[in-house]
Amino acid sequence: MQVQTDCGVQILIPPGMRAVADLAGQGRLKAHIDAVFSLAEGAKDHALSETGRSTGKIVLDRREDQQA
Repeated sequence: MQVQTDCGVQILIPPGMRAVADLAGQGRLKAHIDAVFSLAEGAKDHALSETGRSTGKIVLDRREDQQA
């Protein structure tokens, strides 16, 4: 299956990914987030990822930095 992105680029969706996208759209697929850091805390983010002990996704949150 091919889809067109907002910028006009067409990408090929591998088999099975459509089902994953549908589950995410329905709110039935959730990512486990281990930690959230602001961009100012980027070094902490990097240090945690290097330990190999993260149990989920590590997120850099830009919203705090944009409000300042």
